[in-house]
Amino acid sequence: MRNHNLTGKWLFWIGFIVFMTGVGFTESVGAFLSNDFPSLSVPLLITGGIIMLATNFFRNKKTRG
Repeated sequence: MRNHNLTGKWLFWIGFIVFMTGVGFTESVGAFLSNDFPSLSVPLLITGGIIMLATNFFRNKKTRG
């Protein structure tokens, strides 16, 4: 995370929270959340993963020197 700019850091943590919310909604793992919305687990997992992968495009520019 040292090489990412502020936008990349924010996106990573937002994606991580979305991903972990999707893990919480899965029936096999999510014992701490109610199973009111089990159909949200897969879209949240995919969305969180995509957001975390997108942070690779928000790196600090390397300076020559």
